[in-house]
Amino acid sequence: MALLAERGEVTAAEFADAVPALREQSVTSPGKPYESRRRVASTVLGVLAAEGRIRRARPAGSWTSARFRWAPAEPLPELPPAASKAALARLYLAVFGPVTEADLKWWTGSTLTATRKAIAATGAEAVDLDEGTGYVLAEDLEPVSDPEPWVALLPGLDPTPMGWRHRDWYLDTEHTPALFDRNGNIGPTVWADGRIIGAWAQRPDGTINHHLFTDPGPETRTAVQHEAARMATFLGDTRVTPCYRTPLERHLSAWPVEGQRRRVRHQHPGPEVLRPRPGVGARPRRGPPRPVTVAGLAAAAPMRTAVPPQPCWPPGPGVLPTPAVAFTACPIWV
Repeated sequence: MALLAERGEVTAAEFADAVPALREQSVTSPGKPYESRRRVASTVLGVLAAEGRIRRARPAGSWTSARFRWAPAEPLPELPPAASKAALARLYLAVFGPVTEADLKWWTGSTLTATRKAIAATGAEAVDLDEGTGYVLAEDLEPVSDPEPWVALLPGLDPTPMGWRHRDWYLDTEHTPALFDRNGNIGPTVWADGRIIGAWAQRPDGTINHHLFTDPGPETRTAVQHEAARMATFLGDTRVTPCYRTPLERHLSAWPVEGQRRRVRHQHPGPEVLRPRPGVGARPRRGPPRPVTVAGLAAAAPMRTAVPPQPCWPPGPGVLPTPAVAFTACPIWV
């Protein structure tokens, strides 16, 4: 803390340089397949942040950097646990409501009893949802008008798809294995009128590649193409790789550049020609590309379930008027 008071902002490496003991490494989950090593500095900074004594500042480098500076934080007011949980529940309901008890319990990691008490403390009103009883703040009960048609390309781990435990109302469950990793982290998604209709990724050459699970209609397809072009323009020379890679995002980002692409058959390949890629992290295969469906993407990753074959759209690969944008067909060549 004295170092922060002196310098204002400090990176983890600068902490370790000033306090040599912080350079030592600790082993997390020894003997487990997910065993990892991390510097003591990371653990100490995490504890200080959890105590509200420090906070993350700007990244050390570009806006895509995962190395952050740390700065002193203003002390948070002391609140009793019950009041803190109620305040958190109110903030959550204000953003994501209506929600179910299961949604809030999953999002906070709290117990069911504590969740119910927190909801009751907010004065939320009960409403009927497809998943059962939901809750919404009293000030949000007024009806709202339907929005105009819209599309959006959301990044991985966006709060929108990560906000609810129940996802059936905005995502067809058969697409879950292709869009989420094993730990439940979602990759980049394509949205239209409140539902996930596909996925997108940035390739190493900077182009934006996207895949639609079904045909959303010509107007929506055009809108998605415009959003993809806008995303390519926004990113420019910046290359973004999600922290948590998902099966479909990996394949979309690996699509070869135009001119190196093999022609894709318009029809969906039968099961006899499916040869899924080995597990994630396998050495790249040499030789010509092979066809894999969305079902193959899920089967290739260590998931509990696989995605059944989906209708193909568009009927073949192509390049949009903007050179930095392309869309994929089903099957996907890898």
